[in-house]
Amino acid sequence: MQGLPTTNIVVQPRNRGTANGILLQILHVAKLDPQAEVVLLPSDHFVVAEDVLAHAIRQALVHVRTAPRQVILMGMVPGSPDPDLGYILPGSPDGQGTLAVQCFVEKPARADAEALVERGALWNAFILVASCGALLDLFSRAMPDVFTSMRDCLNCGRNRSLALSSLYQRLPVSDFSCHVLMRTEWPVLRVAPVPECGWSDLGTPARLGHALARGPRLGRDKPQGSARVAASLDLAVNYQRAMSVAAVDVHACDTWPPALARHRLHDAALARPRET
Repeated sequence: MQGLPTTNIVVQPRNRGTANGILLQILHVAKLDPQAEVVLLPSDHFVVAEDVLAHAIRQALVHVRTAPRQVILMGMVPGSPDPDLGYILPGSPDGQGTLAVQCFVEKPARADAEALVERGALWNAFILVASCGALLDLFSRAMPDVFTSMRDCLNCGRNRSLALSSLYQRLPVSDFSCHVLMRTEWPVLRVAPVPECGWSDLGTPARLGHALARGPRLGRDKPQGSARVAASLDLAVNYQRAMSVAAVDVHACDTWPPALARHRLHDAALARPRET
């Protein structure tokens, strides 16, 4: 971020959920360029074949230029049913590479996830492509009071930071999926299928471990000052080691990253037979 202009970096006064965070960014972009096209990319994702995703995003941008009131969600073709992810059930195609959105399903049971995949559902990656105007329309309809208050804060000139801080103290926590997307008239929303590209979010230690095992390992080719530092950096090796150990040696856990150690201890407790 050191090479970016300071006007391109927007920091929230505090965390008030994904909806408020996204709205603040979109309002900021709209002040710089009201005609801007936006690609929303969450920061905790991992992609093996980045070129596949990049091509799909470029195609979505072309679509947005011909249909500027639509919001395009990038739907990942599932590699397997995963009950920890959200799904988009697509509807009829439009002949231009996108499909209608029938419904959203958040973190279904495993059996339901399997049924959704059989019906052609896509993982909801929360990667979307839209014009600034289309996104602001979503927010103005779903969260009109917050939209107006935040827009007014950004027009406060020198007092903008103080006004935003005051507003964020009063803002309710709002989720982009629940409080914006699911309140949107669905003809506005389209989904563009992305071929399987090794996408994953890094929301759990298990997915983090699998992602690191599939990609370059941190510290693998760089000499480290001590074996302990190298162990803490090579999360993939530590995760694979943790998954292959049948019984947990608590004294060995200090060589694992804390999150993975806790995850492994939890797995072992679930797998251990109950004494009778």
